[in-house]
Amino acid sequence: MATGSGRTLKQLRAAFPKEKITGIDLSDSYLKEASRYISDLDGDLIQLIKGNAEELPFENDSFQCISCVYLFHELPRTIRAKVFNEFFRVLEPGGILVLADSIQISDSPDFTSVMESFYKSFHEPFYCDYIKEDIDSKIEEVGFKDVKSNSFFMTKVWSAVK
Repeated sequence: MATGSGRTLKQLRAAFPKEKITGIDLSDSYLKEASRYISDLDGDLIQLIKGNAEELPFENDSFQCISCVYLFHELPRTIRAKVFNEFFRVLEPGGILVLADSIQISDSPDFTSVMESFYKSFHEPFYCDYIKEDIDSKIEEVGFKDVKSNSFFMTKVWSAVK
């Protein structure tokens, strides 16, 4: 989800050379960049689709895994909830969700002033709400189990199972 430049797709292809991989993004520009970036990969083509994460164009229970890197801080709270519901819908039972995004205030209270000023410097209108929301609880509320999260300097990574 949120394919962006395609760097994560390239890493996923290296880790899972035989799996079918689909990248989805709302931005034509990012999809073009991702296509350029992954064009030299060996093996099956990675399918790129223009789509909105809050209304995914996929069947229920159709994916074994979803990865999503640095999308959630870009979304308003109500849309984050819709996206979590969509992720749950399209993952098959036992499917794995992996998210990476910015740390939150609860992870690193010493960085509160840095996080609170980030949105001003980088024009991130939903960031201040994101850094205060209990994402672990939101993931659990839609039905995910085994929710785990770890922080690595300025990045937080979650994993969960449907």
